[in-house]
Amino acid sequence: MPRARATVLALEILACVAGDCAVETYYADVDLTLTGSALRGALHARVRSPHNVIPYTSDTVDVWDALKVLDADPDNADHVLGLYSRRSMPADSSGESTGWNREHSWPKSCGVGYTGADFSDLHHLFAADWNVNSARGNKDFGDCLSDNTATCESPAHSEAPGTADDHDSFLPPAPTRGDIARAVMYMSTRYDGSDTNTENLELVTGCKCDESGRLGSYAWLRQWHEDDPVDDAERARNDLVCSDYQQNRNPFIDYPELVAALFDDEDVAAERELACSGGGGGDDDATDPSLGPPLAPGDVLVVGAKSSNPDDFVLVFLTNRSKVDIEITDDGWEASGTLRGSEGTARLRLDDVRPGDTATLADCEVGANFALSASGDQLLVIDRGTFITAFQTGGPWSDATSSTTSALPPGLIDGETALHLDGTADAYGYVGTRGGSAEELRALLTDSSNWEEVDALDASPFDVEGSSSGAAARASTRGAAVVA
Repeated sequence: MPRARATVLALEILACVAGDCAVETYYADVDLTLTGSALRGALHARVRSPHNVIPYTSDTVDVWDALKVLDADPDNADHVLGLYSRRSMPADSSGESTGWNREHSWPKSCGVGYTGADFSDLHHLFAADWNVNSARGNKDFGDCLSDNTATCESPAHSEAPGTADDHDSFLPPAPTRGDIARAVMYMSTRYDGSDTNTENLELVTGCKCDESGRLGSYAWLRQWHEDDPVDDAERARNDLVCSDYQQNRNPFIDYPELVAALFDDEDVAAERELACSGGGGGDDDATDPSLGPPLAPGDVLVVGAKSSNPDDFVLVFLTNRSKVDIEITDDGWEASGTLRGSEGTARLRLDDVRPGDTATLADCEVGANFALSASGDQLLVIDRGTFITAFQTGGPWSDATSSTTSALPPGLIDGETALHLDGTADAYGYVGTRGGSAEELRALLTDSSNWEEVDALDASPFDVEGSSSGAAARASTRGAAVVA
């Protein structure tokens, strides 16, 4: 095709898409007088199709490219504005620890997967200062200052004035609170689990985000929608997402009154209540004080890993908890500040954990794609967005450039709270002493000289000085001492 004709055709296509994205055209077939679940169904159908899913990372136009446009600093087009810090950062510092990364306002660990349309949905993805993004982690949104919680700190990060957080909630700066509220309201309307590799996403109050797709706190998000109304910049971003990338819109930006029409409906409010009383799936761990704050780095360490079928690993706890709920993934951590997204996850939930207790893969709920490789692999252990230990075979921490490599996750120190081994084998195990103080055992377990290639993993309990663990008595209920 001659270049001139191709250019004309491309312009005609863009004009067609832009026309379909005009607000008055886009909602022409939607009855905007509906309320409650009927309105949710109508909006869901509209925003779901068409929806052009752009790649998260690609040699073609991807999320990085889009955010450089969508979140450009209006005073400097070569910079982006961070969602939480409101700091202007060079657009070409994407993926750098001194720059910015891609923030999922609806966290990946709260129901957004790695392979569905939700993962790269630009309506909830924003440029965010690398360090501040890590401070938010996967915490629910909330206002610990107004709630006057004992662990509340403000700012949540020194680079983010106007923010605050405690152990399970994060308060964004005032200028972006409404934007975030409308972004996650869109997500809960767009995703009901009917798309491939997605879950039903629910906004809730009174229970935490978990694998069932819940995110809170709806009460604060609803308030922020009123306190920080839609502005021209948010409208322009919505226009661009539709016309230049996804071909769908966020209706709560176009028609802010739809928030009340949908979410204030009595039946929809009852659904939120049911989700936090056990009817929506999952345990209400946020209201259970026994879960307590997240484990700290080094409170759990890897004791062994086996990649020949069947795969397995052994973890040891060096602290006590009345209840734990942690994730173990063989996914790699990218130096750009996100998990690679191509591997699996195991979830470990235990009651009455004492120092010296061990756990294996058999104690976990194991998701799809969890498989260790004898060519080198990693185990990353996460408690509510905080990395608490990491283990890698096949060489030093570098970057997640393949399924067998990983960067060292933030907050961990190799040789103190994490460990890498240079070799590759079907199974590696810790062969040092299994008695001592928690500090002594932590140093021994993260010393590679105490590790060897083994035929079977040892899951027998440790004797941690100064603890009344009763670990040996419980070992029989948590797997055999030796895992072949």
